[in-house]
Amino acid sequence: MVQSSPENLINLLHQHKADVAICTEGMQDNEKLIIRPCREWHHMVIVPKQHVLASQTMSLQLLAKQAILTYSVGFAGRSTLETAFTNAGLNLDVTLAASDSDIIKTYVRLGMGVGIIAETAYEPEKDQDLIALSLADIIPSSVTKIAYLKDLYLPNYCKYFIDEVINAAAAKPL
Repeated sequence: MVQSSPENLINLLHQHKADVAICTEGMQDNEKLIIRPCREWHHMVIVPKQHVLASQTMSLQLLAKQAILTYSVGFAGRSTLETAFTNAGLNLDVTLAASDSDIIKTYVRLGMGVGIIAETAYEPEKDQDLIALSLADIIPSSVTKIAYLKDLYLPNYCKYFIDEVINAAAAKPL
């Protein structure tokens, strides 16, 4: 298993250096791939408990006034965020872009800005010092997908892995 950018994961598939890619971005309109939806999810805002947004009803207008800490371009539904802000005529002011939600949470804790992460990255027991605010009503959901090459023989263990990941994702409530 390799953690990488969606673009690199798709390239690894095409180079026959990977059998399967799991990502949210970078798979649209690729006729050489079989793409299976795996998990639909939403973004959420994370702030320290004492932050001014912790007690407010969330809106894109409020977020547009904040320094945003979120995912790098190409990762974890970043394009969905950008589209939502653009459609609302607002600027997404990204102060920090990272590929890892733990990095984003660290900088939120340091007071560097407001985090926007995948809902699955928030861990209530581990992140007790942070408030999580849903963006499900104001930013469209994202879908994580599993892809593999159409023309590649996929071993049974890969098929089993794909089915197990999809089944496990379906079993978890949104």
